[in-house]
Amino acid sequence: MKYIRGCEIKQIEIADDFYEAYKRCFAANDKNQIVAIPAFVNGFFACELYLKSILSANDITSSGHNIETLFNKLPTELQKTIENEFLNEAKSIYVFNSIEFNELLKKISLGFEFWRYIYEDENKEFEEKLPFAYSENFLNIFLPIVEGVANNYVNYKKSDKV
Repeated sequence: MKYIRGCEIKQIEIADDFYEAYKRCFAANDKNQIVAIPAFVNGFFACELYLKSILSANDITSSGHNIETLFNKLPTELQKTIENEFLNEAKSIYVFNSIEFNELLKKISLGFEFWRYIYEDENKEFEEKLPFAYSENFLNIFLPIVEGVANNYVNYKKSDKV
C-alpha cells in the first residue's frame, strides 16, 4: 500500500472517484446543464486507472494514458470478458455495430489526452467526426464494464493472497 501524508492510497478507489465525477458531470442540474469536457477527462482517466489497478494486481508495470496499450497488457481472459460484454452492450449503438473492438480501442486510446488538452491546439483531431457523441457512447458502455471487472478482479486477487 502507498501512503501519502498518512492516508492510504488505493488506485481502484481513486478510479471509483473519477468514475463518480464522470457521472456527476453528466447529471443535469436545475438549469439542465452538463459539463461534457470535464466528464470525458474524468471518464477516460477512470478507465485508465481501472485498467492499471488490474495490471497492478497482476504485478504488471504500466504507465501512460493509452487505453489500448493498457488493455492489451491485461490477462487474455479479462480482455475477452471486457470485449464480449462491450460488444453485447454496443450492438444497439449505430456507430459501434460495424466496428471491430480492437479498432475502437485504437480510436479512443488517447481520449484522456484529447479532451484534457483540447484547448491547446485548434487543429487537434479525434478519430471520429463527432467526438462528443462517440466519447459519451463509448464511456457509457465501457466504464461500467471495466469498473465491475476491476473491482471484482482486484478484490478476488486480494482475497487470494490472504
